[in-house]
Amino acid sequence: MRRMSNFVLDSLATSSSSSSRLGRWTVSSSGGETPLSVPTPAFLVHTLGGSVPHLTADVLLQHVFPEQRPPLLVSIDNCATFVDSVAQFGSGIAKFAGLPQFPVFLSPHNPGKKVLPSGYNIGESVALWGRRGKTALTVAEHQRIVAAFKPQFFQTLSDYDISSTSGLKRMKKSTTRTLEFLDKTTSGSSNGADLFATVELGWFKVDGEEANKTVKAMLTNKLDAIKGFIISGQGLTCAEVYLSGSSGRMIPEGVTLSLSPNKTEGQKKGPMNNKKRTQMDTEKKSSLNSTPVEDKADEDDKSTDSTKTSDLDYAAISEVVALLPAHLPRYVPGPLSPYEILELVLLGVDLFDSSWVTASADLGHVLVLDELTKYFPDGHEVKINNESLPGGKNGDEGTNSSNETGCTISIKDKKYFSDFTPLSSSCSCYTCRKHTKSYLNHLYATEELLGPVLVMIHNLTSFNTMMATIRHVVKKDAGVSSQTESSTSSQESLDRLKQCLKPC
Repeated sequence: MRRMSNFVLDSLATSSSSSSRLGRWTVSSSGGETPLSVPTPAFLVHTLGGSVPHLTADVLLQHVFPEQRPPLLVSIDNCATFVDSVAQFGSGIAKFAGLPQFPVFLSPHNPGKKVLPSGYNIGESVALWGRRGKTALTVAEHQRIVAAFKPQFFQTLSDYDISSTSGLKRMKKSTTRTLEFLDKTTSGSSNGADLFATVELGWFKVDGEEANKTVKAMLTNKLDAIKGFIISGQGLTCAEVYLSGSSGRMIPEGVTLSLSPNKTEGQKKGPMNNKKRTQMDTEKKSSLNSTPVEDKADEDDKSTDSTKTSDLDYAAISEVVALLPAHLPRYVPGPLSPYEILELVLLGVDLFDSSWVTASADLGHVLVLDELTKYFPDGHEVKINNESLPGGKNGDEGTNSSNETGCTISIKDKKYFSDFTPLSSSCSCYTCRKHTKSYLNHLYATEELLGPVLVMIHNLTSFNTMMATIRHVVKKDAGVSSQTESSTSSQESLDRLKQCLKPC
């Protein structure tokens, strides 16, 4: 066996309002060095094409994870164009991408896609959507990609085409085909990688009894081969943002993307004639004139607000978690906000990903954790000096980030034009030490490529700090805190943490 992992559950929450848990996920790196110990709850680092968006390998190692090596989340849909090249390379996707020190979790779909087109999962394959449009992925091809990419973990295929509006017939097809995919995958070679079985949340929205039978069938027949579970398809009815298949970048809601099996005008052969082009231009002008510019800007901001009230069905997720064995990790993928992650941790979920960080950097949203400094594991507030200012001072008081809603700010806001303070007074990342809100505001206003780079460095660092803070509070909730820590009750700590991360 090439690589193995081990998940150990250290402690469970003792309060009645929480099912959170602490664990240790021991994994081997792609380079074969000493196994890494990943404390849970934890997150997988979201990548596009095998690379962390906006960051080079050197920047990631020097400024974001100089000591840690969290697993990378690589999705097949945005790597489909170079599978053969990776196979010919022969050393796996991590080394191919210049990050051989990091473990790899291989997923069929980019978790940043909140909605996948319906009606394309046919026969013995599922549809992937990437640079080449739709690609049919069979179990045999999936195993070939696993062998080429050499991940430490991989997600099994599932018939994801299921939602609360699906019928019983579609539900039955989804569960039957997902079990068949799991059976074929476990019967074949895993290439030394650990298998994470997929449970579709949509099953529980259509027929809870059939969904329970499906999960129990997995546990009865394939539990020995399963090393973890993925609760997929969080039951969202609409997408806040999409990932473009051609560019891999976040596209705000409102941009027309075809989610219908039928061909759209743009997909038909031949150029668009002048009559159709004139008609489309007229419709576009009409839609713009029907809504005032100010109102439209407000609507766009709301549709892409990463701190909006959660649409997750926590009750359904809790029902799924209750069915899963306690000794295996549970992973909920997707661009989840800090508040959503905290709520899912309290339900007993162990793993997440940083696709929310990718979306935030593209949109100019900055994660600010100044209110969480009292919960830092080291027990004291971190104060920094911005090295770019004379004498290392933080300049004027600037705009108080506490006036913002939730734990994020929009660095594109004009009020930061002359704010010469760092993004966060409690962050010591490269961005906060070297640059100011004013400079970041300028970079986004002029659409400089450096803007998302600096925000990505800060957001990933803060996201990592947030997860450490959550583990710290969960540890307290589990009754394993040291005697030197604050006497604040675990419930009070949870309530304060929720308040700090709560969106507007």
